[in-house]
Amino acid sequence: MMILGIGGCTALLLTGFGIRDSIKPIVDYQYEEIDIYDASVTFRKAPDEEARGEFLAVGGDRIKDAVFLYTGSMDVAAGGKTQSVNIEVSDTPIDKFVGLHTGETAPAWPGNGEAVIDYRLALDCGLSVGESITLSDSDLNTLTVTVTDIFDN
Repeated sequence: MMILGIGGCTALLLTGFGIRDSIKPIVDYQYEEIDIYDASVTFRKAPDEEARGEFLAVGGDRIKDAVFLYTGSMDVAAGGKTQSVNIEVSDTPIDKFVGLHTGETAPAWPGNGEAVIDYRLALDCGLSVGESITLSDSDLNTLTVTVTDIFDN
């Protein structure tokens, strides 16, 4: 029994080290090249320009740069399929905070009526650049946008 116990514990230790060594490069890549920001703050309701200024003033010198964006969940209908996706919408580019990669370059920031989607959504729905997708929220409001680029994540 003792030999089996020691052998089992050794196998668990080796498995744990193997998993750690397999995941560590992915974590480093995610938090050094993709998610470049240090902190995220969530507001209960969308702040207006005055509230944004007050928030940045309270932070003082601790806030070097900030971007305000909407994050939420919507359904995407394209290619005869519907998938639930998380979206991030901002009126300013977020490339200083999130590194979206398309091989060696970063995708161009989408304009009004445009979207940049991830590789997995494009693969699952059979989408390519130039095609349209329809977004719908929980209130059944819809918006059709054109895919301008596909990023890796």
